[in-house]
Amino acid sequence: MRRFWLFLGFCLLIVPLVSAQSESTPTAEPCPTVTNTTVVGPPGTVEPSYQIAVESIYTGEVVYGTADSEGGFAVDIVGLPGMPAHVYSARSITQAMRSAGELPPGRAILLNAPDTRPIAFGGQLAYGMGTWLASGDVTVNDGAVNAKLDVTFLASAADLNLPFILVGGLGLLPLTDASGIPFAPANADWSPEQTASALPILGAPQAIIPIATAITTDNCVDAENGLMTFSLAFQGYVQDIPDGLYQWVFDGRIAVADSMAVDWYANRLLGTGGKGPQSTSHTTLPATLNIGDVQPQLLVAVDGYLSDGSPVAMLHSVTYQPNTWIQPFGELALEVRILAPWQALLGQFASMQFYLSGDSGTVSLPSTQAHMEWNGQFYNLVPDEPLLPALENDGQYTLEGQVSLNIDNVRQNALFSRAVVAAEPLHLIPAVLPGTTFMVGDSFIPGVYSQPALNQLDGQAEITLTFYPLSGEPQAQAWTLPLEYGIAQSQKSFHLGQLGHYTIEYAVSGTGEDGRFWAGSLRTVGVVAQPGNHTQGQRGVVGYEGNQQAWFDMAVFPSDNPNVAPVIYLPAFSGDVAYLPDEADTGMQPLLTLPDASPYTFAIFSAVRPDVRLRQAVMRPGLELPNLIWRNDDLLDGQMGAGITGNRNGDLALLFGGVVDESSVSGYASLAVITDDDDSVRVLPPFQQPISNADDYLLYLPGTVRPGQIVPLSGEIAVSGQFAPTLPAALNLIATSPSGAQQNIQVQANDYGYTASENTLHFDESGIWQITATGAFAGQTSAAAIDEAVSGGVPGVADTFAVYVLPDDAVLLTGAQPQVAPGNPVVLSVDVPEGWTQVSAHVTAATASQQLDTLSADVTSARYSYRYDPNQLSRTFPNIEPNGTGNGTAASDAVWVTIVLSAMDANGQPVFGYRQFTVLHDRVE
Repeated sequence: MRRFWLFLGFCLLIVPLVSAQSESTPTAEPCPTVTNTTVVGPPGTVEPSYQIAVESIYTGEVVYGTADSEGGFAVDIVGLPGMPAHVYSARSITQAMRSAGELPPGRAILLNAPDTRPIAFGGQLAYGMGTWLASGDVTVNDGAVNAKLDVTFLASAADLNLPFILVGGLGLLPLTDASGIPFAPANADWSPEQTASALPILGAPQAIIPIATAITTDNCVDAENGLMTFSLAFQGYVQDIPDGLYQWVFDGRIAVADSMAVDWYANRLLGTGGKGPQSTSHTTLPATLNIGDVQPQLLVAVDGYLSDGSPVAMLHSVTYQPNTWIQPFGELALEVRILAPWQALLGQFASMQFYLSGDSGTVSLPSTQAHMEWNGQFYNLVPDEPLLPALENDGQYTLEGQVSLNIDNVRQNALFSRAVVAAEPLHLIPAVLPGTTFMVGDSFIPGVYSQPALNQLDGQAEITLTFYPLSGEPQAQAWTLPLEYGIAQSQKSFHLGQLGHYTIEYAVSGTGEDGRFWAGSLRTVGVVAQPGNHTQGQRGVVGYEGNQQAWFDMAVFPSDNPNVAPVIYLPAFSGDVAYLPDEADTGMQPLLTLPDASPYTFAIFSAVRPDVRLRQAVMRPGLELPNLIWRNDDLLDGQMGAGITGNRNGDLALLFGGVVDESSVSGYASLAVITDDDDSVRVLPPFQQPISNADDYLLYLPGTVRPGQIVPLSGEIAVSGQFAPTLPAALNLIATSPSGAQQNIQVQANDYGYTASENTLHFDESGIWQITATGAFAGQTSAAAIDEAVSGGVPGVADTFAVYVLPDDAVLLTGAQPQVAPGNPVVLSVDVPEGWTQVSAHVTAATASQQLDTLSADVTSARYSYRYDPNQLSRTFPNIEPNGTGNGTAASDAVWVTIVLSAMDANGQPVFGYRQFTVLHDRVE
């Protein structure tokens, strides 16, 4: 029966309205209507005497004012009593901002009155050229639906004396299932639908169920004031609809005479100058219908973390939510995110209480009033008096609490309980790039690097891989590894012998030489695909409705829409390369396709730089979710090393993914290159243009065995890494010991550029090893066969790079505390131990993405100093932030600087000393 209602609604949308209904009867007298209301903010809504911008949530209307000495205000706005609004505030809102209708930056206070009767709502006409307002009510008795809505058009640019036919649709949007678990709305970062690995599957919002349609030609026109009023009377019946909570939804259409009725937001009859985005008049009413007496579950998250045992799963900003919540020492500012926006808009705050327990006991945090704030993406419940429990000691705490809202006069409670680890945060760089696309027969080589790379950190790494085959039980393997020189690695790999998907959990913790406790965690997700079974991205440019192309340059394409935004889909073919200029509006829309996918099929996607994650998600194939678009100036959730302006010229982003069906797994991988800001957006087959500022066409990104890495004597390492472009290139790696002995590793990458050797390197001599790592590709690409091999090496490496192999008695060097002024040179010094002679210094400066500098020099004084100069380095590596803008570890690249001294001691025996520095923008660890 539900399909019948959907079909009926579709027919009503497209069937032309007959001319017999087209006799409009506009009246000449002024139309009785209300078009303005006063929005009142009680004392304390904003800071006293601040300037405010009040934005109507329904219509987008913005008005400005000034708060009084108690932080209250009253402003008039186009709208009806009871309409919700966002209130922004600032010390000053410039006249230029007011003229442009702009909002001050920052969060907004939500002002709403969800129990107002009659209900009031509205929207925009003709792409923003006008406004419509509606009020009324909806009643349901024994399944019979009766509703009357009084509608007003404010359309000064329209000819309102035309013979209009006005159509309204009334429907139900499912909010919860029969058990009360909310469905995820459009653009949500959470979902009750989950993979076998408990990952949220982001999908399309629930379909609206049409209930009733109303048509009228009876309207009142006040052409002088650009007003038209009319009423829509609805009658329908609710039947054969599953139990659940539903929200009433309205849409409006308009026609002239016997023309087709078109949505009145997208209808140029009401004005031709509107420039609003593609949209519709579909509007949710502040009214619900509960079928089956369902008790909705209130869903909340604290600091981006769900409660243990939550019925839904959620992303953690741009990444997958790790199992461990790590919080820096100090005060924990508690804010509660309301996951389902309708619960914030239809609810009223009731109560909030939290408890923090640790080794020293349990602290009951004060009960306080709270208000709802909008941050541009979601609603937070913020205490009026900040709750700031102190995490004074390292170790594990438990945060528990209860949040209550009154929704439709029913109290809804959410319980929260989650472990919190208090520690200095570590940023983790896995040896295998997050989201790497594996093939059946590949091996996973466990390894992780820490940022900062702490000297003598007494710690360990826990790495757990869980593989979920298409059939059968999950398989898990865990490695507990010591953290040595900021690295934990094992040559004991995990063989991936079946189709499926995987999760990898990384957790690193330990105590530094100064007694501080450090910890970091990370979750990565990807597929194990069938060899030769490739899924595809999507051709072309987001928002372009013409004939899309797999390869294009936006300097000339699309020629019939040159002003389309520079946001493109993933390259259509694995191995292809997208070039994205370093501009704020340049971006990419993740979308993987699979023809005739079943409803249970899901796609896994990861966009990652070698140092940070850009966007990761699980979604339905073929589904375009605008909230997953990543742009070059995204701040990437403040990850260590992300950069104050996000991606920069010279950065590389690996685009991994795959589609998991009931009987198959197909893989995908391509490359995005960030280019100079005066370049054009384009997608090309591989090897058509360079992928670096050094004119490289092929690069090898080491996973294990990196430039400047310290390896303990007798260490054994399996080689892994990733090629860019993402093609099955061949790796030839030669490790040359200080004595000149060589070891050679040759390995063939899988279809997506991932390499993992079965053989290992044995570092059996102390000293400076030189590594030559070169790749070569010849074979079929998306466009043609490459007959003459294309070769390339490691980013920033001319010929070889150094790996430092140190004996157990290597000395941890000391030196002066570095003085840091961001953007200026930093002098990193080590003192030469007494009695050492014939001293040589060896230095490598590198990020997780590239080697920046390397040198060796004789030391003739009691101190050796290396000058790290980001401004100078950025001339060669423009993806290094040069000017010191911003604060904190996210503001610029995290740079490892390793200094090793080799010498003779007083007894004439060879000795080694080392110190690892990590430059974190405005501090050095």
